Amino acid sequence: MTPEVDKAAVRTATARQNCYVLFAQVFSDAPTPGSFSYCAHLFATLEPVFGELDGSWPELRTLRDWFSKDPALTSERLAIEYTALFEGRGRIYPNASCWDSDHIPQLLGAAARAALDCYYEAGFTLAEGEMLKVDHIATELLFLGKLAEMAVRHPEAISRSFELTRMFFTRAFITWAPRFFAAVGEASECSSYYSAWARLTKRFTEIDAISFLLDSA
Repeated sequence: MTPEVDKAAVRTATARQNCYVLFAQVFSDAPTPGSFSYCAHLFATLEPVFGELDGSWPELRTLRDWFSKDPALTSERLAIEYTALFEGRGRIYPNASCWDSDHIPQLLGAAARAALDCYYEAGFTLAEGEMLKVDHIATELLFLGKLAEMAVRHPEAISRSFELTRMFFTRAFITWAPRFFAAVGEASECSSYYSAWARLTKRFTEIDAISFLLDSA
């Protein structure tokens, strides 16, 4: 007998999937006119979801203003800000391994192995040539989106998606991502765009993580 589908849970998973896809796109790389326009479209679609987050209106106003600008000129400016924030000297490292306490920032450390273990458990594989981004914030956000997609495409696997998501939050994501988002969120003088996204993503992911951890208690 086919198990009854929890339609409300599938709708929630769909919204979560779309949010994580957007967050991953924002932090994945310096924007192009095409990727900026894609983010603008997704943002307009998901703004009602973000509007339900307490205290999100300042960030939404900031992002709405950015997305009202010319994509070509704006993406060129944001590409410079992205490079300065995440790739330049004095960068805010977007890789989990660089946030291991009391360690010199490094790639492919213990945090990367923890993420890889979760990916392996879920059958998630990286594209060829992407191993240096195994614990990049965009990769981890995309993985959370993939776990939500599992619940959307295979409603009978919602409980499995739940358990994998809870495991990933506990073992990997919440051990460093809130600190990363807090640092970027405080860098509004460097980029109001990325600081607004960081504050919004931090709020969303913390609420999401709490819901999974509380439900498993």
